[in-house]
Amino acid sequence: IPDDFHGEMASHGWVASDFLLGLHRDIFGFGWTATPTIGFLPAFLTMAVFGNNIFGLQMAAVIGGVFSLFAVYLLTWRLFNNHRLAAFTTTLVAINVAHIHFSRIFNMEPWPLANFAIFLLIDGLKSRRSTSFGLAGVCIGFSLLMYTSGRALPFIILIFLLYAFFFQRHWITQNKAGFVLLVVVIVVTMGPALVYYL
Repeated sequence: IPDDFHGEMASHGWVASDFLLGLHRDIFGFGWTATPTIGFLPAFLTMAVFGNNIFGLQMAAVIGGVFSLFAVYLLTWRLFNNHRLAAFTTTLVAINVAHIHFSRIFNMEPWPLANFAIFLLIDGLKSRRSTSFGLAGVCIGFSLLMYTSGRALPFIILIFLLYAFFFQRHWITQNKAGFVLLVVVIVVTMGPALVYYL
C-alpha cells in the first residue's frame, strides 16, 4: 500500500524534533493532542540515531512494526502452545493492511508495546511468574502514556480476564499476588500522568 505521511505523523515528528534541538525539555509534560511527552520517545530515539528528518521519524515505524510482529508471534505461541499456529498468525498479521498502516505510525501508536503487554500477562497467568506480571505492568503503563488508542488496552485486558474467569478460573485464583504487582507497576510507570488521565 502506498506510503502515507499525514499531518498527525508530521505533528508527532515536530515534537520529537523540538526535543532533539533542545527547544523542549519537559519530559513529564504533554505535547501535541495532550499526548504525554514520554509518548514521543520512540520518534525521539530513532530521529536521534537515524537523523532529525522524515527518514529518522519513519524508522520508528520500521522498528515498531517488526517488534509488533515478534510480539504477536510470542503472544500466539504462549496462549496456544503452538509454534506453527504462531508462525501462521504472524504471517497473516504481517500482510494485514491495518497492521501495515498502524505499524507505520509506531511513533504514535503503542500497539507493539501493548502486544508485548498481553503476551507477558498471558505468560504470567500460565506460569505464575511475577517478573512477567511486572514487565506487563511496565508495557501497559507506557502504552497508556503514548497515544489515545492505548487507552483501550485496559478494557481489552478486562474482557480477557472475564473470559479467563469463566473458562480458566485457576489463572485468576492462583495469581492474586501477580495482579497486585501488575497494578502497582502500572501506577508507578504512569506516575503523575495517571492523575491527569483520571
